[in-house]
Amino acid sequence: MAPPLHVLGPLHHDCTGCGGCCHGVIVWLTPAEQEKLRVQAHALGRADPVGEGRIAFSEGRCPFQEEDELCLVHRRYGLQEKPLLCQQYPLVLSRCEEAVRAGVDPGCFDGWRSWRDGPSLQPRAGAVEARPLGAAARRMEERVLDLLDAPGLGLARLAAVLADEPFDATGLPPRFCRGLIAAFRRARLSQGIDPERTGARLAGVLTPLFAHLEAMDPEALPPAPALTDEQQAFAIDVIQRMIFLRLVPGVGPVVVAALGAAGALACGWADPAPAVFGAALAGWTRAMRSPVVLEVLGPEVSALLPAVVER
Repeated sequence: MAPPLHVLGPLHHDCTGCGGCCHGVIVWLTPAEQEKLRVQAHALGRADPVGEGRIAFSEGRCPFQEEDELCLVHRRYGLQEKPLLCQQYPLVLSRCEEAVRAGVDPGCFDGWRSWRDGPSLQPRAGAVEARPLGAAARRMEERVLDLLDAPGLGLARLAAVLADEPFDATGLPPRFCRGLIAAFRRARLSQGIDPERTGARLAGVLTPLFAHLEAMDPEALPPAPALTDEQQAFAIDVIQRMIFLRLVPGVGPVVVAALGAAGALACGWADPAPAVFGAALAGWTRAMRSPVVLEVLGPEVSALLPAVVER
């Protein structure tokens, strides 16, 4: 019997053909998909596109992506002839204990345009990744998801709750934000961005974001970023999806929420313009899944949180 399917609210997404989903990602392939891609590549005059059980990217992008950012396999053979992970993107299916959870991956650079009222995606069978949690982490996950459901929750209040600081409706939790800026300065993440690995699109989003943060002074705390209510709601929704779909394996839900809030504040400080902020936040959700970023920044952000939050 198939496990039940749990969905975090309506699934909305409108593909703009930006091609960002084909930059800096890993597409695992079944043996049958590997053989099919090799046959397609031969027919299309392309080199062997498979390496180590996944699509072998070149310069950080899929070898089937054309100059207009669209997929050659899709164009020549149709959607159903692409690997299953490519067919279902941005739909993510996570096996979590007794159910499969479905949601829209927040890593789409243009997802901010349609997250609330874009075309509806229908949950369906597809590629599922098992992401189990222990009992204590599941209880904490429920508490954090309940917190993120609070009406009118904004980034400043979320950061204050997570860091156990008093909430000031006119500003930001100072200890958390100063520590966050200092952590980014120490991490020097901008020095680790390699377009050959991440792809030009992701590098183009993250490089100015990290460079801006590394130039900030933690002792000169900036005001709250000038984000609209819609941008605040989008950021909270993104954090919910990261936790609900368990997109950051091995990291507790409180730390994922703090990393998400930290990234959203950082994106707002760097440039609050909707298109820039939306793309930067999508890029940050991808960076959150990188073992390199987690190894460097995860402990720094965890240190800003009171130990009691993980009980």
